[in-house]
Order: sequence, then structure tokens, then C-alpha cells
Amino acid sequence: AAVFLAAPPALSAAQQEAVRGYVEAGGSLVVSAGPSTDAAALSRLTEALGVGRVEEIAAARSVQAADAIIGEVELRHPIFAVFAGGGRGAILQPRFRRYARLVPDSAATVLARYDTGHPMLAERRLGAGKVLAYTSSFSTAWTDFPLDESYVPFVYQLAAYAAESGAQRYQYTIGEAVALAGRPGETWDVRTPEGDVYQVPIGDDGAGFFRETEVPGHYVAARGAARYPFSVNVDPAESVLAGRDAEEVYAAVVPPPDDVPTTPEQAAAMAAEDEEPRQKLWRVLLLLALGLFAAETVLANRKRKDGTPQSR
Repeated sequence: AAVFLAAPPALSAAQQEAVRGYVEAGGSLVVSAGPSTDAAALSRLTEALGVGRVEEIAAARSVQAADAIIGEVELRHPIFAVFAGGGRGAILQPRFRRYARLVPDSAATVLARYDTGHPMLAERRLGAGKVLAYTSSFSTAWTDFPLDESYVPFVYQLAAYAAESGAQRYQYTIGEAVALAGRPGETWDVRTPEGDVYQVPIGDDGAGFFRETEVPGHYVAARGAARYPFSVNVDPAESVLAGRDAEEVYAAVVPPPDDVPTTPEQAAAMAAEDEEPRQKLWRVLLLLALGLFAAETVLANRKRKDGTPQSR
């Protein structure tokens, strides 16, 4: 369902034409760079596939003072959707020492960039298929990405997306981009569950993306007489309670008891009530002390009246 060309050698014109024909017929291709990559040879391949031009193999420290990291990610794309929310920071941690400096074609979509501004991952729709260009290495030769916890999810999502069949989907998750196909210049009208209508233009690569999928429900995309209904659902992971503490879940669904304040006024009143017994105790102790002092004074005066010598 997909072909990976990891740091490929120079391909002949006939081989490049065969690869392009495979993609146009509906195949998916993932091409990457590596230590053995010749920039000119890789550029001929990426240009033949319409992804863009490779200008050089760049060392990140020659562009900036430190190794590169991933600085920009399209989190709504299926490849990176797994890193949305709390996982966003993980994909931004790996460091890249070298990469192929790609100048993307106008019909290509950059899905991720390094903090140097250069593309890390780009996609190009070509005919019925797609090309994904990863500009660094899948090994540790140029990057510590394979040693990071986010590497396996990234590669898994990359492979799953590349191998995804061309069959039409009808179920999506909130925040996921919906791909719409057509002729360049055409426009899809997408009606949301709330009745809003968005226009999605088709680019030169024959694809457009509807990204306003924040509301769950049923959507309808229309282009002339063509109709494409699809549904957007809440992420099922939100209903998984295994990762939550039992006490936290209990507190979320059970109302607090009457002795727990819910407003500042109640908290102040309950604090005053709690303080009252302690104040009563201090008053009792103070009265006892005064009583002892008075008793001692009475006894002392009585001894003086009896003629008992007073101490000096």
C-alpha cells in the first residue's frame, strides 16, 4: 500500500518515471534523506514528484547557534493529531543536526518545519496518490529523534497515513482535517451541524482540506450535484477512565457533603463556627486564672490579719 525510499541512491530517469507513475496510479510514497544522500540526486527525484527542490544538505549549526528542533507542526493532520493537546511538547523535543534543505513546490503542503524555518515534512498530492518527503534521517545519523519517546508514534502515524487506502471516509474526529477532491479551481460548500457554510477551494494538486471540525455532528459537503455527507465525533479516548484516579472520578460525580463550603460566604461562616469552641475555651481558662488570682489575694490578706509575719 505504500513504498518507503529511505535515503535512496541516484535514480535514473526511467526509474523516476516509474515511481511517479506508481504514485499517480494511487500509490503512496515516503522519501527521506540520510548520510549517503546526494543533494542533487535527491532534488531530481523530489522535483520529478512535484514536492520541491533540495538545495543542499544543511547543518543546523550553520544556520543557527544550536541544533534544530521541530518548531511548527500541523496538529490537525492525521500524522500529528496524536500529539495534539498534552502530547504537543513531546514532538518538539528531538534535535536535528542535519537535514535536506527543501524549497517546497507551490502545490506541496508543509506539515512540519524546523525552528530554522525549513520544512521537516512535506506532502504533495499527485494524481490519485500522494508523496511525503521527510527531510532528515530515519536513523540516528543526523538526529536523536529515533531515541525519543515520540519517534515510534510519529513513524506509526506516518506509515498508517501513507498506507491509507483511497476509499472514502465518512467518520472523523473533532479537530481532524477532511480531505476533499476535485478539479483545480472548483469549490466545495460545507454545511456544519450549526448551519454555517464554509467554502473549501480545490488547489492545483486536486485537493482541498476542510478544517473547521470543532463541532460534533453531521456535515454535508456539496459541489454542484455531488454530495458528500460525513460525521464528526468526539474523541473516544475522552470516555476512557482507566487513567484517572478513582477518588478523582468519585469527586467529579458525587455532590459534596453539606459540611463542605461552596461559596466564600459559606467558608467564612463555617470558619467562624469552627473558631467559636476555641474562643469559649479561652474564656473559661481566663476565668479560672482570674479565680485563682483572687483566691490567692484573699488568702494572703487573711494571713496578714492573723499577725503572720510578711516576707521581705
